[in-house]
Amino acid sequence: MAWQSLGKVLPQLHIPSPSIEQQNLDRIQTQWAAVVGATIAQHTRPVNLAQGILQVATVNSVWVQNLMFQQTALLAKLNQTLELQLVKIRFSTAQWFTQTDPPADPDPMLSSAQTWKQHPSLDPTIAGQYQLSLIYNTPETSFQQWATQVQARSQHWPTCPICQCPTPSGELDRWGSCSICMTKCQP
Repeated sequence: MAWQSLGKVLPQLHIPSPSIEQQNLDRIQTQWAAVVGATIAQHTRPVNLAQGILQVATVNSVWVQNLMFQQTALLAKLNQTLELQLVKIRFSTAQWFTQTDPPADPDPMLSSAQTWKQHPSLDPTIAGQYQLSLIYNTPETSFQQWATQVQARSQHWPTCPICQCPTPSGELDRWGSCSICMTKCQP
C-alpha cells in the first residue's frame, strides 16, 4: 500500500452533508442568544431538533418551569425570526452537563449570590463577613458558635413591631415587619 498525500485522500472520502434538521439546529444554536435574549441564553442551550421538536437543555428545573410558561412566545419568535416550522419546544435539565461546550457562566450559584446581595434580609453592615468555618465541631458547639454569631450581628438591628425580635432594616422597609411575621400575616 503506497502512501498518498492528504490532498488526494480527502476528495475520495464520502462525507454526507448534514440533514435539513441539522442545518436548522445549527442556525438555532448560532442565533439562540439573539432570538431569546442574553439572560435566557445564559441558562439554556438548544441540543437537538427532530420532527419539528426542539429540545433545549436548561441549567436547572426552575428554568424548565419558567420557560414552559414562555414556550408559545418563544416558539413563535423562533419560527418568525429564523423562518422555521417548529411545532414544539421541550425543556429539560437532562443534557445540560453532557455538552462539551459549556456556556460562559454555567454556575447557577453566581446568579443566586447576586440575588442575595439585593435581598431585603441582608444586613449591609455585615455583607462581606460571611465565611465558612473549616473547624470540625460537635453539633452542640457548632450551634453555640452560630447562636453567638447571630446574636452579635443582630444587636444593632431595629426590632419588629409585631414580635419585637431583631430584624434587618431591609425587611422592615419592605414588609413593615420581620419576614416571619410577614408570612404569618399573609391570608
